Amino acid sequence: GSSWEVGEFMGDVWASMDGGQTWTARTLSAEWGARASMAVAVLPSGVLLVMGGLSSGGPQNDVWASENGGRSFQLVTAAAEWTQRFGHCAVVLGSKVLVMGGTDTQSVNGETWSSSDGGATFSLGQAARTKDASVVIELDEEGLVLVGTCTGKG
Repeated sequence: GSSWEVGEFMGDVWASMDGGQTWTARTLSAEWGARASMAVAVLPSGVLLVMGGLSSGGPQNDVWASENGGRSFQLVTAAAEWTQRFGHCAVVLGSKVLVMGGTDTQSVNGETWSSSDGGATFSLGQAARTKDASVVIELDEEGLVLVGTCTGKG
């Protein structure tokens, strides 16, 4: 078997304007604090959302928004309707942002939450196949595709 160790949590945001050849820090200390395994989505308006994740204080369920490409963030909600979690995924579908799966250190879940107001409020939808560490891709005619799901068993 293999093992890995979590390093230091970071609160940085980086951007590349040349296809990943070079990177420039937008901020090294984002307002949402140091964390990892959060869900990130970009709304049609260009607003960048950071949702939940794992900090040194444990799993989070806050939502932060940036209107300037990640240079600064404003708190949208300190406690979204979904439970504190990390390892979840997010995708924008039309005018909605969906948050799916994740874990809270005790269990993984297959919930799908939907927000049509930029992450201020969420409503619970039907359970998805995803549990943890998934990638979700929007396909124009075919809806959503989930890749690399984990059920949390074994």
